[in-house]
Amino acid sequence: MKQRSTEPEIMDDLELSGSELEATLQTIERVNRFLGGSRNVTNVIDSLLPLNPNPTILDAGCGSGDILRELQSRFGQNNAPVQLVGLDANTHILDYARAHSEGITFLKANIFDHIIPHPQATIVLCSLFLHHFTDQQIVNLLRQWKSAGVHAILINDLQRGHLPLLLFRCIAFLFRFPPMARYDGSLSIRKGFRKNELRTLAKEAGYNAIEIRPVWAFRYRMILKNEQL
Repeated sequence: MKQRSTEPEIMDDLELSGSELEATLQTIERVNRFLGGSRNVTNVIDSLLPLNPNPTILDAGCGSGDILRELQSRFGQNNAPVQLVGLDANTHILDYARAHSEGITFLKANIFDHIIPHPQATIVLCSLFLHHFTDQQIVNLLRQWKSAGVHAILINDLQRGHLPLLLFRCIAFLFRFPPMARYDGSLSIRKGFRKNELRTLAKEAGYNAIEIRPVWAFRYRMILKNEQL
């Protein structure tokens, strides 16, 4: 796995709908709970909130909205004035997210339309999102957010390698993943990153304040801060 795979995932079909899509969204939610994917985000988000007194958090590629609901629960307990926005390009995924959420704004948009649908977003979340794109697309996207005045980007994504793939296959067997989740999950790891690759992409996009660390279940957590603000 010296290089990232460029093969598209089934989930990349923006017209995808139906029971298998819902089953895959539910599987991702279960895995996030089991492997702590949500905690990788919520445990560090508090450190980013002081960047703005009334932050808007935009979850790019929000999927089912499970991480936003986790944040909503956390901020609700602390009475924090935070606005939560989910962004996805698939209408059917957004319908699912809206049906399972209250008090969260969900917007349909393709991030490569070069239009930030919620321009006052101060923190952008990218959880298991960036691996869907090519290196150049990622650089362009990070630049776009920096130019739009986003204060910080919190990235949670997959490590590429044989051990992560082995762990995934074990989890897929134990949790009885549906076929689509098995296929996309395995491919996602082959589309994942090495630590130096993430740092290089961030630097190409113009970021100098870069923090990257490996976290549980063969993922990387990267925080990018906009030093121009």
